[in-house]
Amino acid sequence: MKNKNNKLSSKAVFPPFFLFNLIVNTVLFSSGILLIQNIDSLEIIIFKNLKSLNLKFIFYTLRIITGISLLFLPLKLLSYINQTSLKNILLVIFSITFFSIPFSLSPPDSLRFKYKSTSEQQKKHLYSFLRARKEIQTKNTLLCFLTANCRFCKLAGKKIAVISKKLETNDRIQIVLNNDSTEVIKFLKEIDLSLNFTFHKTTFDTLLNICDGKMPTMFLMNNDSILNEYSSRSLNDLEILECLHNN
Repeated sequence: MKNKNNKLSSKAVFPPFFLFNLIVNTVLFSSGILLIQNIDSLEIIIFKNLKSLNLKFIFYTLRIITGISLLFLPLKLLSYINQTSLKNILLVIFSITFFSIPFSLSPPDSLRFKYKSTSEQQKKHLYSFLRARKEIQTKNTLLCFLTANCRFCKLAGKKIAVISKKLETNDRIQIVLNNDSTEVIKFLKEIDLSLNFTFHKTTFDTLLNICDGKMPTMFLMNNDSILNEYSSRSLNDLEILECLHNN
């Protein structure tokens, strides 16, 4: 009888609703993984359909929600550890690690949504290009250098298309690509930009020089001077709209 009692007491005793909590937290964790895999696409969908939200808010909100959803399962499992000191150490490590995953795998180009300072070499190539291409408006313009077969250029292009619709005019956004007309038409359809949109063609080498080897690159031009430079994950729609609406 004594042996039987010992066997019963040695069995793990789970708290009520353990299985239910485990399933819920596993679903949340899985949702976080799915969010990470589709976070850029989801960002575009939200930006396109919820006009009141700006890109910076959407960007950070999605990653914060994803980070939190990844935390529930590991923290729930940690709660069953009895050793307090070990639990506290793991709690800190797991919290930082899992919350930072979406920011590490899909990071912002910059925290302030400014890509980087434009180098003097870039400026030299850009202004040389613009002097030779008088048809490209630069006074108060978002000047976009893209290539049709680049994933991040497509991401930037979809954001530009939404910004263009908010501007309700095409002349404030200038797009420069290195592709032939067939690829450009396919690209414009994919990013949901009007086929009537005027684009400008250049060589791939020129594109590389102006972008400093990193595409896409967008310049917000104010009175022919560079006000800001963006990449695909640093486009600041509020700044762009304010500048192009007011000038």
